[in-house]
Amino acid sequence: GMTPEQAYSLSDVFINRADECMSIEAVREVHYEMIEEYTKQMRILRSSKLYSKRILRAIEYISEHLHSRVLIEEAAKSLRITPAYLSRLFKSETDMPFSEYVNRRKIEEATGLLRYSDYSDLEISNLLCFSSQSYFIKIFKKIMNMTPNEYKKKYRLPAYGEKQDIPE
Repeated sequence: GMTPEQAYSLSDVFINRADECMSIEAVREVHYEMIEEYTKQMRILRSSKLYSKRILRAIEYISEHLHSRVLIEEAAKSLRITPAYLSRLFKSETDMPFSEYVNRRKIEEATGLLRYSDYSDLEISNLLCFSSQSYFIKIFKKIMNMTPNEYKKKYRLPAYGEKQDIPE
């Protein structure tokens, strides 16, 4: 299942957000999202039964290094196999190249930061160790079909105290 660390860091995010809620509706909304997020995580974990131990360990390696540059050489070294072998194995089991999987996981992380934090594109790009802000935006757009800014406008949850755009 989910490691306690994953569960705790996930629950921290939601506890902090629940604390900021000013109405029952807002709390319900956070609660609903929390359930969705947990079920999504569990789905990912269940689908992991389809992967070999090696690929699971590679995926774990990626998850633990989302805030740094994830290099296939380093991942392979940690698994004590060659980068070429890991590359073949990864592609055959996940149907995508190692680097694409890394980018998808980083963008998934970025969507959370865009929704729940005040970080700018540049800060998120730095936090997730993209080579540049423009590269981050390019990859984000390729995967999400919108820019980080468009995503934020559409999905960002207003923090307590922010002005809502209330139609006149």
